[in-house]
Amino acid sequence: RSLSPKGQGDKIAKLATDFMPEFAHLARVVDRLEKDIANTSIFTVKPLADLVLRQMRNQEIRNGLRGLNQNEQDVQFLQAAEQDRDEVLDAMLDAPGAPLVSADMKRRALDARAQRLHPQAYVQHQQNVLLRDAVKALLEHVCLCLVSMGADAKKVAQTLGITLHDAIEEQTRAAKQLRETTKDMA
Repeated sequence: RSLSPKGQGDKIAKLATDFMPEFAHLARVVDRLEKDIANTSIFTVKPLADLVLRQMRNQEIRNGLRGLNQNEQDVQFLQAAEQDRDEVLDAMLDAPGAPLVSADMKRRALDARAQRLHPQAYVQHQQNVLLRDAVKALLEHVCLCLVSMGADAKKVAQTLGITLHDAIEEQTRAAKQLRETTKDMA
């Protein structure tokens, strides 16, 4: 039996809506990977156990770094990371106001340190990051496909746990254009 173009579109949209829950597990996979990535301890710096001693030692280290410009502070941080001087790293990261190291140097130095000190855990962390990014891309692609098939963009985004601003705006614009075209034809 043949359907009108509108009937075919409605049938495809219903099919897309019916299959939407089949992909919901992808959002849970992304959540689990993000938790694993966030709970990775290979990038942390072990501070002194005694809080008073830690604060006094950190202040002493920071006083020696105060006259340095940002580049010089970054070099000090990088050297401390290479030499596993956790007290210096802690002092620079725990500075009142803001860390005494640029965000980029912090990321790069702690990354290289983790790669050197915890090679297997580092490889696992990198694999988790790559897998998370791949699953996110797949999830976004599935969402866009379902929306293009006529499923409600807001329901798709809610069911699959992602934000699809562009898809929602496109679907809203297309629906408005279709209504206006239908009005013009009548």
